[in-house]
Amino acid sequence: NGADLRFDSTGMVATLDGVAKGYIADRAAETLRREGVEHFMVDAGGDIRVQGSSNGLERPWHVAIEDPDKQGAYP
Repeated sequence: NGADLRFDSTGMVATLDGVAKGYIADRAAETLRREGVEHFMVDAGGDIRVQGSSNGLERPWHVAIEDPDKQGAYP
């Protein structure tokens, strides 16, 4: 009937991480907006929502990917 979840192998699991984190980030951002917060960043394990600027002035948000070798470079 489509209400059951079954796995073919033992040790397999299902999580809601992919859906839940995005939903949580969206709801948190909505709450902040509703409460009048103009500048924020919500990071729910990689699901990111931003609004305004990083310091509440004119400085934009900077998003980067860290060098996998952890050498401090952000390409």
